[in-house]
Amino acid sequence: MSQNDSSVPEVDRHEEASILLPWYANGTLAPSEHRKVSSHLASCAGCRKALAEFQKVQTLWQHENSAPFDVESGLARLLSTIDQNEHC
Repeated sequence: MSQNDSSVPEVDRHEEASILLPWYANGTLAPSEHRKVSSHLASCAGCRKALAEFQKVQTLWQHENSAPFDVESGLARLLSTIDQNEHC
C-alpha cells in the first residue's frame, strides 16, 4: 500500500493486516509490512487472536517437521484421531 496509514480507512488497514498475518507469524514479511501489521495488532483484538492461532500452527508445523516424517506412524496417528472423533 503506497498511501500513508493515516489516509487509509481502518477497514482497509484491517483487511491488509489480516491477509498478512500468516507471513507475520512465520517472520517472512518485509520490514515495512511488519511495521504495518504490528501497528494494527496493537489496536485489534481479533487480529491478535488470529495471530495466536497462526503461531500455534507454525509451532506445530515446525515440531512435526523437525524430524523425518514416518508415514506409517503419521497414518496411525490420523486413524487414531478419526476413531476418537467418531466416538464423541
